[in-house]
Amino acid sequence: MELARVEDVLNELPSDDAWHALPQRVRHDNTREALALGVIPKIVHYLADEEQQGNAVRALLHLARINRDYVTAINNELDDIVATVDIGEGWTPETHLLFSRTLEAMKSHALAPYNDKVLEVAVKLLRREDDEQRTYARVIGELMRCQWYSSVLRSPHLAGVFDYLLHSTDRQAQAILMRAFTSMSMGEPAPYLFEGGAADMLIEIMSTCDHLPLVMDAYDTARNLTIAVHACKDHFIEHGMDAILSGLEHHSTEIRQRACGLIRNIGAGDSSSDARVRRERMAEKGVIGVLLDILEQDVDDVKLSAGYAAWNITACPASANYVIENNFFPRILAIYNSVDFDKRIYGDSLKGKLVGMLCCISAHADRKHVQFLCDFGLPEILHDLMVSKNPERQPINAMLGLANLIGTIENHPLLQGDTSLFGILIECLEHARAGQQFHGAVYTEELLLPSLAKLSISDSNKQLLKDTGCVDVTCKGYRVGAKGALVDECTAKLLLNMSFAFNLEADFDMDLVALLEDIRSRSPSKEARTLAEHALFQHHQRLAGPSQGADKAETKTEDRHVLICCPAEWRPRLARLAEYLQTSGFLCHLGIADSSGDTLNAMARAVESAAVVVMCVCAEFKESASCRSESEYAQHLRRDVVFVRVEEGYEPDGWLHTLMAGRECCDLHFDNDHFAADADAIVNAVSAHCPPAKEAAKPAPDATTTSNSNTTNTTTTTSASAHDHTASDASVAALTDLLLKLQTGMETGFTSLQSTLKTLDGRVAALETDVADLKRMATENSTK
Repeated sequence: MELARVEDVLNELPSDDAWHALPQRVRHDNTREALALGVIPKIVHYLADEEQQGNAVRALLHLARINRDYVTAINNELDDIVATVDIGEGWTPETHLLFSRTLEAMKSHALAPYNDKVLEVAVKLLRREDDEQRTYARVIGELMRCQWYSSVLRSPHLAGVFDYLLHSTDRQAQAILMRAFTSMSMGEPAPYLFEGGAADMLIEIMSTCDHLPLVMDAYDTARNLTIAVHACKDHFIEHGMDAILSGLEHHSTEIRQRACGLIRNIGAGDSSSDARVRRERMAEKGVIGVLLDILEQDVDDVKLSAGYAAWNITACPASANYVIENNFFPRILAIYNSVDFDKRIYGDSLKGKLVGMLCCISAHADRKHVQFLCDFGLPEILHDLMVSKNPERQPINAMLGLANLIGTIENHPLLQGDTSLFGILIECLEHARAGQQFHGAVYTEELLLPSLAKLSISDSNKQLLKDTGCVDVTCKGYRVGAKGALVDECTAKLLLNMSFAFNLEADFDMDLVALLEDIRSRSPSKEARTLAEHALFQHHQRLAGPSQGADKAETKTEDRHVLICCPAEWRPRLARLAEYLQTSGFLCHLGIADSSGDTLNAMARAVESAAVVVMCVCAEFKESASCRSESEYAQHLRRDVVFVRVEEGYEPDGWLHTLMAGRECCDLHFDNDHFAADADAIVNAVSAHCPPAKEAAKPAPDATTTSNSNTTNTTTTTSASAHDHTASDASVAALTDLLLKLQTGMETGFTSLQSTLKTLDGRVAALETDVADLKRMATENSTK
């Protein structure tokens, strides 16, 4: 029987003649007619018929290949297809192949909106325990790669794919799916893959799977994701470190190498706080120790990857200090000394990665660890690397580490005998501003300027910074606010330090005073504005010379104001000395505190109103521009000074050595065995310049105080005399403390009132200007 019309074909289904005639009668030119007759629902109906399933799938494939309208109709029927509970049951391999091709054909047309049933059908067929799993694995892989990828990768049905990957025994299907995930873990699809939960699936595979190819693919996918998606790094830190640590100790070389690569990616990043936190967390998890084990005894391929990973982790202060405090540094130095620069691994240098570790540790180590590193000869190692000018030996990184280790030391022979450090720094800075590579790498002002600012602390370096043009080059290429807060702050800090030795207006190629005024008025960084204000204050004080009018007599001795000048980090410990002085009858100010934010004026007022300034000398005091300004301003006003050494064994150099030359210095230990006697000596020294208001009982040492003057940090207890205070002693102490708080409150209120009056004065001046303008305009109009 000849079936000439579409309607005739559909009416004769499911006869063999009708199935045979359907591709000939249902064409592109009669799409509307065929769809109106319900061709798709009728074909879908036969998917539930075991005898007709093959013909139905073949017909769907034919229609899906014709045009978008047929695909849209099939898409609309997917609910019924999914509802066919036994879909795929009893299908022949040919039927599975045809249906998979139908799904693939559907993806070739841009459907809007996307119907998630496509993936649901594919996942349902994938999870059947038959021989056609890899067929649907390919379909799902193609779906992920098509224009629907953002919807597919965020689909709830993707969890079924993850579950299949974790539990399937069909290694080929697993490999097909994992390759699809790997290809989608880069570029634009990567965030969608991460949001879909891929990271947790990868972590579970890395933790539990014993099929090496799948685990290797999981690591490769994870490495791609951590490059493409910043949040993925944090996710692995929070949930995947145990899996990665097990990978570092895996019996397979390929897994260990990939685990090192993943750590490298997680630790990679800029100098942001997020990157520093990740590196710190990995150090705390014990990763550094395992990486050193690999560097000491593994095969070369893994050693190279471990070197990269360890280099990244040590690039933050917490990790660098962790290395030193856990005695890893001698191991690192031994590994460094055992490897030659000539040793190449796939053309790369393992020694270069070890150089990076040494540079990071030296650049980020706390002050308390600097001498430890110097005792190992690290400055000499870094100096040799720096002057080599060999990119493989990282001269710039060596320079940054060297600046941290010895940059603040006066007249250090490695800096005085060779100005290479300053020349390399400036050359690198010029390349950074031009966006050009220097010694094979791209550096930024944010990386370079902190070292320049640190070098400017030492007075012996200030002349070198000027003579080598470091200051001029830094300032000529600088634009306020253009490169962020850190650049503004470092530039202002550099000029503040230079203001102690030079006339900023006349001693350089450009007017640095004008630049500071620009920073003070325009920088978005409050810290930079404060530093600029401080530098301008110091500049004007330098020009003013020794005080002619200020005299000690100007400060009323009845005030008995004692100012304790110390670095901010020492204030908590020195609060005990302040209390001791208060209960000894002195009105005492500990450091500078001003709620209005005008710290500079607060400092000036505190020094001007002080009868005696107690300078608590230590390494931080010498390096603090604020402490130096207070000290020089006190000297400018000819205030009486009492020097107190709070850091045991500290010997001042530079400007502080000059200031203290020939002067007596009290020592202050914070353990109970010595504190009271040391504090009494300080009280006597202060009393020689400013007698206390009245006799008062000295405070007893705390019940338990950790000793800061010995290396064992033992805790001692006070003697019974700690409880011998009388009620009157306590009353005097309480009254003195109350008076101190009242004075602070009055000063704060007065400062606030001054600020308000200044604002009102500005508004009045503006109104007067407006009135004058109106009068002028009225006069001009009347004359016309």
